[in-house]
Amino acid sequence: MVQDVYKTVIQSSIRVFLLCCELKNFTSAARVLNMTPSAVSKAISTLEAEIGCTLFDRRSRPLALTGEARLLRDSLRQMLSSVQDVVTQIGIENHVKPVLRLGILESLTNNLGAALIRRLRPFVSEISVMTASADLLKQFLIEQKLDLIITNDAVPESEKNIFCRHLLTEPSLLVLPKNLENQSGGPWTWEELACCGLPYVRYMRNCGAGQVNERFFAKQNIVFPDTISVYANSLLITLVAEGLGWTLARPCTILEMKHLQGKLAIYPCPKPVLCRSIYLEGFRDMFAYDVGVIYDICLEELRSTIVPELIVLAPEIESMITIGSDDQNRDPHA
Repeated sequence: MVQDVYKTVIQSSIRVFLLCCELKNFTSAARVLNMTPSAVSKAISTLEAEIGCTLFDRRSRPLALTGEARLLRDSLRQMLSSVQDVVTQIGIENHVKPVLRLGILESLTNNLGAALIRRLRPFVSEISVMTASADLLKQFLIEQKLDLIITNDAVPESEKNIFCRHLLTEPSLLVLPKNLENQSGGPWTWEELACCGLPYVRYMRNCGAGQVNERFFAKQNIVFPDTISVYANSLLITLVAEGLGWTLARPCTILEMKHLQGKLAIYPCPKPVLCRSIYLEGFRDMFAYDVGVIYDICLEELRSTIVPELIVLAPEIESMITIGSDDQNRDPHA
């Protein structure tokens, strides 16, 4: 029986079980394994489901082993020599590494997403990245198909079980074909854009960026009669580069499309300026790796690489960019 269980249950669950038998406390085991207590509890529950019985009396302090747990522990000790050997194997140098499922906005995938993969790879056993709009990222997070998301859709204050940490606020930019000039010779106005001879290329209303833009235009009572609607950032910028329209885009979006920047004319957004904020979000205590480390990596990449490139792209936006402001950090425990 033990041989079958050992083949079908991931080795980390077995190691977590043996350490819990030794320490009789999920929190203490989590500290040794560099995991969260909830991750340790989940590993034990997975093992219990596999063998079809309860291993610990969770109401007891310290944890009490059931008869089945003692039988499993003793059999595993014979197979693995001793609990001490297992504890050594899962020490600091060989601790169980978590799996990271990350969701990120398309406008940050190539820059911030690639940097996160490069810097986190040594500390996780597996990493997967999903690129999507804010509405889909939020849905996948709620369904717990993703561990963390980087999104522009801040969770409501009422969502006490989800943390929300501010990463970046950036102003929008006006993006036109390279050869389109303002006949007045001055800064573009919304009224001049409405009759510039090219349609407005907008995001579809059911995606996150589209919802942000449409709320902004509705609040300002701005209407553009001729429009083209798209879902992807790459198509949005490509259409403008090909002279088929103009658009309102975020600096990070334009930065991702470096190969097309030579075909674009980039201007400050007409006032009032539409800004967006980017956040790191996830469920509290659901991901084993230190979220604070991931947050700090994001801020470091923004400060050292991404934001300086944004300022080169459009120097006038420097004073409107905010990185990791404390007043928008709604997770005092993260």
